[in-house]
Amino acid sequence: QLTTRIDRDYKNYTDKDLMPLFGFLPPAGARGEYVEKKFGKGRYILFTGKEFPAASKEGKSAFLKLVSSLAAEVNQTVRISSANGEDVKYIAYGVYNKKIYFLNADTIKERTFTYEIGGKKTELTLKPCEIKVVKR
Repeated sequence: QLTTRIDRDYKNYTDKDLMPLFGFLPPAGARGEYVEKKFGKGRYILFTGKEFPAASKEGKSAFLKLVSSLAAEVNQTVRISSANGEDVKYIAYGVYNKKIYFLNADTIKERTFTYEIGGKKTELTLKPCEIKVVKR
């Protein structure tokens, strides 16, 4: 995120700072639109509005649509889902070559969820704040 607010990050970015990355200045007053530019194996994505995307209904809608489409492009090797109607929003996980780290971020309640690797589903229960390492 680039910003012109010097009270937040102590650097005053301007439109000219975007020139090397995107090769143009964003259109004045554009809201909720973005441009992207490929770089190596990745890409830059720039919202062209002067406000944070979620500052307006249109910007928030465009931002959510973009993030959803980017997430759909990711080929996940591990998926988690609800078990017994449990909410999985408290389960954080990190996937590495040989291990997966699961964390129950709920500080009060144990949480049960299902994780899937290569089509095999396994149910797991974590105590509050518990971290569990699973070998792949």
